[in-house]
Amino acid sequence: MGAPAGGRSVSLLAAFEESLSRHACVGRDWLVAVSGGPDSMALLRTALAAAARHGAEVTCGHIDHQLRRESGADATWVAEQCAALGIRSRIERVTVASDGGAIEETARRVRYEALNRMALECRASAILTGHTADDNAETILHHVFRGTGLRGLVGIPPLRSLGESLWLWRPLLKVRRSEVVAELDQLGQTYRTDSSNSSSQFTRNRVRHELIPWLERELNPRAVDAVLRLSDQSEEVIDWLHAAAVELLDRSLVQPLTPAIRLRCEPIRSAPALVARECFVQLWNRQSWPRQAMTREHWQRLVDQCGPAAAPAVQMPGGIDVRRRGDLLIVTAPENAE
Repeated sequence: MGAPAGGRSVSLLAAFEESLSRHACVGRDWLVAVSGGPDSMALLRTALAAAARHGAEVTCGHIDHQLRRESGADATWVAEQCAALGIRSRIERVTVASDGGAIEETARRVRYEALNRMALECRASAILTGHTADDNAETILHHVFRGTGLRGLVGIPPLRSLGESLWLWRPLLKVRRSEVVAELDQLGQTYRTDSSNSSSQFTRNRVRHELIPWLERELNPRAVDAVLRLSDQSEEVIDWLHAAAVELLDRSLVQPLTPAIRLRCEPIRSAPALVARECFVQLWNRQSWPRQAMTREHWQRLVDQCGPAAAPAVQMPGGIDVRRRGDLLIVTAPENAE
């Protein structure tokens, strides 16, 4: 297979196998989310090839959002493809009702809810989606222009827990979209084209069809690869930061834990601000406290509470109470904070 623009050439099966070796927790019962488009059809064919090597079970899951006139025909086509390939398929029709948010976000939420139901019904250990390196670059650029921290520069995570014994896995995240199309051409595998993917109504499509071509034309023909290198480097920094913050949190905690978390201020006060803020992020994660309303200013305020100018008490979003007692920080959440 020839190298795509930018010089990154990766066999789809090799990329899948490499991801599987890194994420063995995904097990061997896979629900592959298939829209019928090129990325998902390439994922399905690659998953089947890998399943034959590893004795895995593959089920195809297709969600008909009923948002396009051709969506019913897409569902029928996917079912026919699965029958020809000799694999099980599950087709679910859903209603995407406006809930006051963007229709694409609502459709995404409804889609993953349906895939979760399918996964539970067929006892899958992982839901696989066909996100590629190009999707990741688009996501990172979207994050940059909306405003993001370091985590936003990492982009789409290859693996995410969906609860007990179920994972969301993106095994082709290092593969370029041009490689996906080349692989399908080699296999003689057809695919469906989603007309909504070309609509400028959606922000992601404007990034894909307008911003990235402009960047490649006017600034750097290898702009996508530059964004992906930034993602790789950001991931390394995040991994280091996570380890440093967990170590700081463990060193600062006063044991045994009670409903009121007690932290020694001196280690946090002595740490770099970046690590100290992340220490509180990890505390929130460990306690399963909601983080949606927490901003950089909130995390920094927690760090400041460990310093000499601490206020007697502050409140964080979710009603989490933070009080300074000598060189201890007392953090207490209401019973319904989890």
